[in-house]
Amino acid sequence: MLNTTPVQPRLDPKHLRFLARQSEMCALVREFDWSSSALGAISTWSPELRTAIGIVMNATQPMFLWWGPDLIQVYNDGYLPFFGQGKHPCALGQRGKECWPEIWDIIGPQIVGVLHGVATPLFEDRLVPILRNARIEDVYWTYSYSPVYGADDSVAGVLVVCTETTAKVLAERRRLTIDTLQRNLQSCDSLSEIFAEAQRIASAHPEDIAALKLTTGSFDSPMPSDVVCISSADLALQTELALAFRPSSRLPLDADYRQFFEQFFLIVHDAKVRFESDRALHLASGERDRLLLDAPVGTAVMVGKELRYALANSKYCEIIGRFSEHVVDKPFAEIFPELVGTHVHQTFLDVLTTGEPFVSEATLVTLRIWGSEPVDRYYVYNLAPLRRLDDSVYGLMAIGVDVTHQVLARNEIERLNLDLQKSARAKDEFLAMLGHELRNPLAPIVTALQLMRMKDTRTSKEQEVIGPQVDHLVRLVDDLLDVARITQGKVELRDETAPLRDVITRAVEMVRPLFEQKAQQLVTDIDDMRWRGDTARLAQIVSNLLSNSARYSPLSSDIHLSAKTDNELLRIVVTDAGQGIPADKLPYIFDLFVQGERQVDRAKGGLGIGLALVKNLVQMHGGSVHGESDGINAGSTFTVTLPIRPIEDVRVHVRNTVLAAASVHHRLEILVVDDNSDAADSLAEYLTALGHTTLVCYNPHSAIAMARDHCPDLAILDIGLPGMSGYELARELQGLPCGRGMRLIALSGYGLAEDRLQSERAGFHSHLVKPVKIDELQKVLKVIGG
Repeated sequence: MLNTTPVQPRLDPKHLRFLARQSEMCALVREFDWSSSALGAISTWSPELRTAIGIVMNATQPMFLWWGPDLIQVYNDGYLPFFGQGKHPCALGQRGKECWPEIWDIIGPQIVGVLHGVATPLFEDRLVPILRNARIEDVYWTYSYSPVYGADDSVAGVLVVCTETTAKVLAERRRLTIDTLQRNLQSCDSLSEIFAEAQRIASAHPEDIAALKLTTGSFDSPMPSDVVCISSADLALQTELALAFRPSSRLPLDADYRQFFEQFFLIVHDAKVRFESDRALHLASGERDRLLLDAPVGTAVMVGKELRYALANSKYCEIIGRFSEHVVDKPFAEIFPELVGTHVHQTFLDVLTTGEPFVSEATLVTLRIWGSEPVDRYYVYNLAPLRRLDDSVYGLMAIGVDVTHQVLARNEIERLNLDLQKSARAKDEFLAMLGHELRNPLAPIVTALQLMRMKDTRTSKEQEVIGPQVDHLVRLVDDLLDVARITQGKVELRDETAPLRDVITRAVEMVRPLFEQKAQQLVTDIDDMRWRGDTARLAQIVSNLLSNSARYSPLSSDIHLSAKTDNELLRIVVTDAGQGIPADKLPYIFDLFVQGERQVDRAKGGLGIGLALVKNLVQMHGGSVHGESDGINAGSTFTVTLPIRPIEDVRVHVRNTVLAAASVHHRLEILVVDDNSDAADSLAEYLTALGHTTLVCYNPHSAIAMARDHCPDLAILDIGLPGMSGYELARELQGLPCGRGMRLIALSGYGLAEDRLQSERAGFHSHLVKPVKIDELQKVLKVIGG
């Protein structure tokens, strides 16, 4: 078969200098058979045509040239990307109208106008859809036409310099759509409004969104392949939402187009989340407000930087002395001008700023109550931040209690306690003085009696009367002096050992005259053991109990005395069948100067010192004593419990056991300070059961006084004490002369690391959390005691 394709005649290289550039289009132009076109062979081209094509071919800016009456077109490499698929390379040498039939009604008149000398403007971002990639695409251009003159100075061609601006135009158009969507959805008050507004905006921009479908779950049926579906699951979001977009058929579905759909989805999603959050917050706020209005304490809600009151219940208005209508919807500064700039106002602002809750102690606040002159009030208030679902703080809740009466009452009690302490010290000093003053005249009386017994036989009967009475008076004075010394901390126990039977025998001998006088029988049951401690004081304890039972028991009655070991405790029990103790007197029988009912003849009377002395001496030994009675004429039982201290000869046989017991039961004098009297008393009772001596105080000021008087080994302090915190009390105690050797244990309801660190910085040796675990307390006591 013969080759009928026209062949471009070989040209002289000098004729191709304007096409010498090494590029795709220069090569195509050189190889094209121009002889078959209206332009003719390259060798026949006019200088004007050569010049125009040379400019186009060597320019980097996209250019297009139409030449001659048929508008034969030539274009450069810069224009190639605009073609897409379908027109190039056939467009080279083609008539303009044949190449661009889809837009010739737009550009044809413009080109003809240039040919006829009509000036044309610069066309910016002009929509000129073209056929490319097998479809009509919306394409935006910025372009201008320039006439190219021939040899006769007539317009022989049209040069167009152009740039495609589709990406820029679409980006700006879609940005405006997104901005409008975001702005309009902010004012929607329901999910249906959000969806309707999204549909409206999509319908207003069909050039980007041909159709839109929204659902809160997932679509029931598969979508066509040309639909873009985006769901919450696709973007790892929690709120259920799905949108289906139908793209414009006149735009390519590229990455930018998909990103536009995703942005549209996210804005609708955020609006849905915001609506659901606001609805949940509204429901929660409504329930919260209902509860707060009915709260039994003063409660208020404040919002915004001005701390504007959104709610204040009747209790709150009552304690601040304002009417509700003068509080709600008013800022803090308007309601409390007298508090602006104070630490109270700053505390409210700090909670709003930091989001950290605040719990106050009793705080002095000067307020105008019901419009009066400023008065001092004490409040305890809690401040808690109010947060949105995104955790941002928008306000705070205040709970307040007016504790003015309680604080004033507590201050009065503390003042009375100080007065009582002064009275107690004066009483102790008086007892000591009285004892000494009574002993001075007793000394010559006793001496005179002894002389009478030696020399005067005529008064033997009188001597028998005087002798027991003088002995009784001496014992009363000794007891009185002992009580005075103990209360002043001037009694020290001796550390000695003796057979228990010997100690009991000594005690019995001390009361034998009284037993013989009343013809009473003593029945004893004493364990055979050695006892370590102050044997004289133990004999004094037993003799006082026996004397008490003998005095209040009938003639010829039996009194029982037992001293038995129970594990590591010694229990001494004295039981009588005497007049008994009324139930209302049992709690006070060990108090100083308290005694049984006096008879008319006062035969059973005393000073009420004996049992008080017993209690003090027992506690000094780390023990306890209690009395029991079924009532009047039912007799009484007194039980003394003392710890058994280890003795060297015992350790030889049971060394490991006794050493362990000694470390656990090291006896301490412990001060317990807690304004909760039940808690303080129960802890003290337990410590006493462990064998320790306990001192109990219910307020910090009396604790300081007691520590100064008694110098305890250990103090257990409640951190939340009224008027003075446990940390402040610890510093006060450490400042006492005896404070350097005093160990401190903090007792608190909080046990975080920072709480323990704060206790350590305040000088506490340990930090226990309420309710106290017994094993932890024992471990701490073991360490401190060791």
